[in-house]
Amino acid sequence: MTIWKVVFVALIGFALGSGCSTRPNPAVCCVSQADCNSLGVDEPIRTCADGLVCSDHMCVPPQCELDVDCGGATPFCAQDGMCVGCRGAADCGASTPVCDETMHACRGCMVDADCPSAACDFETGSCVDAASVLYASPTGTEQAECSQQAPCSATKAVAAANVARSTVKLLPGVYSTNLRIDRAIALHGEGATIIATATAAAPALLVVDAARARVYDLSIVNNNTTGSSDAVIGVLCQSEDNLNTPQLALTRVSIDAKSKPMHLNLCKLTASQTTLRSSRTSTERYLLLVANGGSASFDRSTFIGGGSLAVLDAHITITNSVIDGLLGDATEGALVAALGSISIAYSTIFDSPLPCGTGTAPACASAAREGICIENSIVNKPSSLNDAIGGNKCRCDYCVVSPQQGTVLGANNLIGANPNFKNPAGSDFRLLADSPAIDAAHPSITGTADYDGVARPQNGRSDMGAFEFKP
Repeated sequence: MTIWKVVFVALIGFALGSGCSTRPNPAVCCVSQADCNSLGVDEPIRTCADGLVCSDHMCVPPQCELDVDCGGATPFCAQDGMCVGCRGAADCGASTPVCDETMHACRGCMVDADCPSAACDFETGSCVDAASVLYASPTGTEQAECSQQAPCSATKAVAAANVARSTVKLLPGVYSTNLRIDRAIALHGEGATIIATATAAAPALLVVDAARARVYDLSIVNNNTTGSSDAVIGVLCQSEDNLNTPQLALTRVSIDAKSKPMHLNLCKLTASQTTLRSSRTSTERYLLLVANGGSASFDRSTFIGGGSLAVLDAHITITNSVIDGLLGDATEGALVAALGSISIAYSTIFDSPLPCGTGTAPACASAAREGICIENSIVNKPSSLNDAIGGNKCRCDYCVVSPQQGTVLGANNLIGANPNFKNPAGSDFRLLADSPAIDAAHPSITGTADYDGVARPQNGRSDMGAFEFKP
């Protein structure tokens, strides 16, 4: 704190104590409800005495009258007389186009709404130029030009994507359509939902061959339960030409299907903050199937209801995620590995049966894994009187496993311990302060940020499960 700030804080304290001030002047100031709340102040605003301005929650003299009075990292003079990094988007450059209202500093875009084009390049934090975006709306036609002023149909926008215009923006609303992607494309869908039609005999979203698809903030729904095998799938990614391996990246995507949310066949998938959901009473195969050399990597994601997560000559990696209420059938259970691997780390598996009696024997000691390998996780099935894990086709290391009386293949497990979730009935699997999973993960393997984005570890050693305890 500079000397002049110390002096004025002292003067303010004296004025408050002596009652000499002509207007209320608190020890701290704040400029908005959110700013006040950040200080624990239940007021919409706390102003300063005349001639002073609020800076870093302290009342100080104004720093400037003109921009020439400022410099360095804060080159602009704001209306309140303080030097700031920016006053609005016009003061920011293309690489950091957003003026943060709280920090008054330029930053990259974080949501589409940050950009005039309604399309943020999430890889770089810059705004996509509107001329490079194909816009679609639920009422758009095949004849429209797919501009921001004249959006077209979703099918036309996706089919028209090319090198010059590789971003497709689905404006908010419900689209009754089936989309096919076979090229490089970034599909933005904040506020948009696509619902598969019953007559198309196709998945809600089909990704094939040379596709390099990135999908953001989109809700995908397939309510069909009859028809061809493809017609009931939410997302199908596969090589149709048996030459190219399509690549699909999902960020903050929700996939709901009454039958089969996602199937991958010789496809490479990466997903973050993504949800796969089906009925909690359905044993339909499968909630997720990865086959024939495909791979799927999920982080900070959720799997709810439906059948199993399964691999057939393929690999699934899941970290910092929640598996909640998967059923599978009586023999296979929630996880199925045939000629491949399912690797789960720092995740929570709740109310999902793991009979672990069939499939590939687990080999978890190296990167070239086989079978079902679960580490630094919680396996809890409170609705059952039987063991949470049966058989010897699943391996757990550094896990809470309950209820459990039988042997679990693996080491350093907390057998039969109650994980003490915050509210499991409400699907809140954050840990209470007395959870045995706290500071109990592998002592030398540090996980990435947890389901909520909280850094691991918080107390010298990471916690088991999807959520790191933060007091």
